[in-house]
Amino acid sequence: MRLLKIITIILSLGSISFGQRGAFSEFNTSRYARVVALGNAFTGLADDIEAVYYNSAGLANLDYYSASYSNGHGYAFVFDDYTASNFALLLPTFNDIGKFALSATQLKFNLGDNFSQNLYRLHFARNILDNFSIGASINYYHISADSYSLIFQPDGVDKEFSGNAFDISLSALYSLPIEFIPGILNETRFGLQMQNLFDTDVNYSNELDPNQKHQTLRIGASTSIIPKLPTVLKLNPIKFILVADAVYYGSEYDFNLWQPNFGLELKLFEIISLRYGRENENKIGDAYTSSSQHPVKRYGIGLSIPLHKFITDYDKLEISFDYSYSDWDKLDETQPMIRYFSDDLPIRESFSVKAAFQF
Repeated sequence: MRLLKIITIILSLGSISFGQRGAFSEFNTSRYARVVALGNAFTGLADDIEAVYYNSAGLANLDYYSASYSNGHGYAFVFDDYTASNFALLLPTFNDIGKFALSATQLKFNLGDNFSQNLYRLHFARNILDNFSIGASINYYHISADSYSLIFQPDGVDKEFSGNAFDISLSALYSLPIEFIPGILNETRFGLQMQNLFDTDVNYSNELDPNQKHQTLRIGASTSIIPKLPTVLKLNPIKFILVADAVYYGSEYDFNLWQPNFGLELKLFEIISLRYGRENENKIGDAYTSSSQHPVKRYGIGLSIPLHKFITDYDKLEISFDYSYSDWDKLDETQPMIRYFSDDLPIRESFSVKAAFQF
């Protein structure tokens, strides 16, 4: 049974994930709980540390130190014995040069072979104009397992398995402040990110052939609306955000699938956030079919504690907690093969904690 699970995971991660060919395809999905709840639409917003994953150009507008951990489940695995961990650290210490950040993402399956996929990233962002920023990320991918002799070594020789790859992401963010209606502040943003710019491959150990790695093109827009209302204890009563992304997947600059994603966020008194999002998936070419992972509805809530509003020694001092729940409409009825291997239900909940400060 354990072998069947491993084979299923390899099929899911390597070839049929998202209905496209390409390693690490599942890393396209939302990983931070806030963005999970926004339907994996964040490219055109990128207003917090989650920008490391979706549009690093947004980091140029963040002047505070920030750290985040997320147990994010944006992809529906039917095996419950796995962890999805995400870390991010923002260090805006070189304002004359730009902003730097580090992030790490790990998927680890606890099947006795320590099978894991990891993504480590170094991010840079800089404002070119007051309302236009660019970003770049150097990405290192690593896949490993203690033993894959039953699958890759028919002779039964027990060998470790690993794979490595590098690529570069480029991104941009343009902000357009507009006041359509007197008394209402509005900022509209447009964002873009291209991941795996040079279409690199994953090189494996044990004389395995290289595997083509996915490419991702994200195009997004957002609008933030803040009515000019009297503050309560220095807190703005209401803020409304609408985000929408078009996310394209493929390889060799040939995108076979795309997701029209959107999300809504209502923030009350800068403390409570209510969120809803939806991901869909459509095929562009005839070569692949759309994934049974979609459509998916997301729901979420956030709690922020803006201590800097009451402690004047800090320009920014905030702790945030985010929660999201994913509802895969089609998963139970369209994956009978995987259901044959496991009766586990996919993990639907995601959690994040963030801290930010600036003196």
